[in-house]
Amino acid sequence: MKMPATSRPSTIMSLADVDEVALSAIAEACRIPKNRIQDIYSCTPLQSSMIAKSRNEMFHFVLSPARPVDPDPFCDALRQVVAHNEILRTRIVNCAGLGDVNVVTDEEHVTNRNTGFDNIEVYLREDDDAPHHNFDTGGLLFRSAYVGHHAVLTLHHSVMDYWSIDKLIQLDLSVVYAGEPPIKRPPFKEFARYCLEIEEDAARAFWMPRFKAAPAIFPEPRSSQSAKPCVSEKTHGIEVQYGLVNISALSEPARAAAGFQTLINIRPAVFSGKEPGDTANGNHVKLRMLIFSIMEDGITVWARTDSAVISDGHLDRILNQFEHTLRLLTEVPLQTRLADLPLLDAHARVDISDWNRFLFEKSLSAIVALLGLLKAGGICVPIEKYDEVLLSSVGAELLVTSSASYAHVPSLRPNVFVVGPDFVLRAVVEKDSEPLPDGHTATTQTEAMKSTAQDLAYIFFTSEDSGVRQTPVMLSHGHLVSALTWHVDRFDWQPDCRIVQSSSFVSSQSLLEILGSLIAGGCICMPCVDEVNLPAFITSARANGAVLPPSVIRTMSPSDVPGLRFLASVGGEAFPDDRLGDTWAGEVRLFRGWALGEASMLMTVGEVVPNPRYADSMGKPVGCLAWVTNPDNTNDLAPLGGVGEVVIEGGSGVLGRANVSPPAWAPLRNNSATRGPYFRTGMLAKNNPDGSVSPVGRMSNRLKLGGQMIQLEQIERVLVRCSQLRDAVVVARIAAGRTQLVAVVCLADPRLPSCKVLGELPEQDARAACQAVSAWALSGLSPALVPTVIHVVEELPRSLPHRVDRLAVREWLRQPHN
Repeated sequence: MKMPATSRPSTIMSLADVDEVALSAIAEACRIPKNRIQDIYSCTPLQSSMIAKSRNEMFHFVLSPARPVDPDPFCDALRQVVAHNEILRTRIVNCAGLGDVNVVTDEEHVTNRNTGFDNIEVYLREDDDAPHHNFDTGGLLFRSAYVGHHAVLTLHHSVMDYWSIDKLIQLDLSVVYAGEPPIKRPPFKEFARYCLEIEEDAARAFWMPRFKAAPAIFPEPRSSQSAKPCVSEKTHGIEVQYGLVNISALSEPARAAAGFQTLINIRPAVFSGKEPGDTANGNHVKLRMLIFSIMEDGITVWARTDSAVISDGHLDRILNQFEHTLRLLTEVPLQTRLADLPLLDAHARVDISDWNRFLFEKSLSAIVALLGLLKAGGICVPIEKYDEVLLSSVGAELLVTSSASYAHVPSLRPNVFVVGPDFVLRAVVEKDSEPLPDGHTATTQTEAMKSTAQDLAYIFFTSEDSGVRQTPVMLSHGHLVSALTWHVDRFDWQPDCRIVQSSSFVSSQSLLEILGSLIAGGCICMPCVDEVNLPAFITSARANGAVLPPSVIRTMSPSDVPGLRFLASVGGEAFPDDRLGDTWAGEVRLFRGWALGEASMLMTVGEVVPNPRYADSMGKPVGCLAWVTNPDNTNDLAPLGGVGEVVIEGGSGVLGRANVSPPAWAPLRNNSATRGPYFRTGMLAKNNPDGSVSPVGRMSNRLKLGGQMIQLEQIERVLVRCSQLRDAVVVARIAAGRTQLVAVVCLADPRLPSCKVLGELPEQDARAACQAVSAWALSGLSPALVPTVIHVVEELPRSLPHRVDRLAVREWLRQPHN
């Protein structure tokens, strides 16, 4: 890529490089005679960025003796240290044609001992507001004052480094005060010369590949946080280092990375008996500041953060992870592939193991259900419609159906048992049973089969990627009982619970509604198939609990269901709905559940509380083991707080099917023989420090746009916060050779139709909504992430477990009228 030409002023490295006219202008700016100027040399790019008018880069250092001392020897020692170190006698001037230059003078330093203040706190507060506290071209960058028994050294950031702080102020000042001669230090000018002589081509070649991937934003900020402004916002430009201007011109990811809010300082071994934060009172800090001190026996890391962004506990985990990664990179053989490195540090591994202590295979056999097939020892395979291929794939021998559905079953299908008002299921059908006169069969055994915990109880189908293919997941009796028990305990269902059974029988959620209610000793409230007013049914049935998808809950309000005490918002969406918590948290006991079919029921459950610590959390694993692994190597866990693929130990496995490649099973290290296989879900998430899981999105919904890696679910999360919407999905498509983001949304207005899947609303209803959604998106997203096309429909297509069927949406968008 061809780099744009960069215009730079001439580099000045001595007085000989400055003519008389420029020298006179510089002396006038400094308000001193020309003969007081000892040296002039160009500023480094970083120095130039620090003298912006809008920036406050003055720092106070307060030296407080343990007991009162005579200020005269101290002030004399400080005068000698300043006289021997030109950096403390440096001013900065912007000169036409020369740019920003360092001006070294031979002035004698004088400490202000008549400030008019006796209280140090009052002095510091007043001095911060004084005009001389801000940068003034040609003004003093180092000054000192004596207030009461405190010495105050004020230093501008442009001439402040850890030599001037730790060596000159902390060490040299003490040495001279003790009567020893000053220590000779390397001049700052040599460092400036090194920075200014960096070869452009070599620097460009070094930085070009550094930002090919997406800029790292870690940890991801919560929506409620208001971060301090970064440097580029304070200077109305981009901060220059080598500089960052040149780096940011390399690519769009590099430009985004230049807006950093994390500062890393790497310094050599210094006299540091105290943490750096004990001596400096900075006027402005970044969100994260990491100071690396290179010691003789290792590296010491000091960390300063904004506690509103990173808690102390999370900071400890970040530092543990850094130490772990650094050790790995320095200790493993050079030929080791990065994908083979164990990314999770030992501290986090212990935490995660504690969170997943539960091993459901230890459960003994128990009465699983009061329903006929399960009690008789049969295997239930719920289906939504007759599918011969599906039934053959699971080896189904008996089809139990209702009178209404019997008409859709081919007459040639054997072993069909119709359950209705005139039939009672009495036995289990076996291959060698004698046929009954009406065509049914009955067992010759007089007792029902007794099942063990390892026997198969349930097979249900889950879509791996929005309906691309269905995978049969098997559940044993032991797993089913154990998972249901944990869910009932987490929801605190009691014998007086009355739970609405609203989900489809083919959904694993129905297991929780039906069997979970029975295990708790409660009542199942089942609406009619054609029930359209769910709130009215909940009230009439005196139901006090419901497990519903977010899109359904958004159509209700607490006043519609005054008797409801428990509500769980569950679904396969990759983000929580913030608005549900605002509406329901104070009215009912509200939970969030993340339903991934591979987990058999709900993978994670979390109770919604006011002002949650992790607003995007979907709770902790319940009834299963869930791990966040390195997507490139599922034998290894992802770093704590890092994004990885969710791997679940859920059911007893998947059923093999001919001519269909098996799903991706991921056996982890140290997997005991008693554990079942692990299922790669294709979902990205991260572990929070408290053990909860925050979803990021499906791996197939991650794409690169404008050089930046984006997750479609993150855009959807912003859209559904709009009060005018109750549902939204974003897909990417190619239009005119470019990637285009398209949003398909459903409006929250209850007066509008909401029955027809992907039925577009009239233009007069959609136009104003599209404008409102676009404005809302611009307020929460960068312009590049705002969908360029918005379709308003009545309802979105859904697959199990109540996940938006993106495949159907993409097919719909391919139709000519779209």
